[in-house]
Amino acid sequence: MNDHDVYERVTKAEMLLKEIEALRDPKARNTAVSAVQSLLELYGEALARILNMSHGVGGEALLQTFADDELVGHLLLLHDLHPTDLQTRVEQALVAVRPYLQSHGGSVALLGIENGTVHLKLLGSGCGQSTPALKAAVEQAIYEAAPDVLAIETVDTAAANGFISVESLLEGVKLGG
Repeated sequence: MNDHDVYERVTKAEMLLKEIEALRDPKARNTAVSAVQSLLELYGEALARILNMSHGVGGEALLQTFADDELVGHLLLLHDLHPTDLQTRVEQALVAVRPYLQSHGGSVALLGIENGTVHLKLLGSGCGQSTPALKAAVEQAIYEAAPDVLAIETVDTAAANGFISVESLLEGVKLGG
């Protein structure tokens, strides 16, 4: 099954779930929701067993292969089985997007993640008009790598007068080491 077929099935499943939610008969709606939840729990347990079995066969490389697959990775996230934690996935997304940002005179720093909200600092984006595009690129990279992120909050350090703070210049630089 190719990605297009998967997308069509996901779209169909979402449509059917909306139809279930719209059922007027509460008993029928509750029965349908319970059936879907039971299937999800069953598939989640099966995925957990597959991951446990794969530890001995292919180790971490096989687990990472599962996680890197878009569909399998999302299922692992859905069942809280993803082998890579949220912080690491966000950091990897930022590493991947930094060359693009740097080519436009900007960068980004991760300030932290709290309750599913990623806190970022956009650094010296050069032209103020490019800031929204750079912010959009960062957000897209994060949501692709970590669809379980609930929100992204950014602080833009490029001052209106064009100056960049010393703090942003020293971001990531280790002193005295």
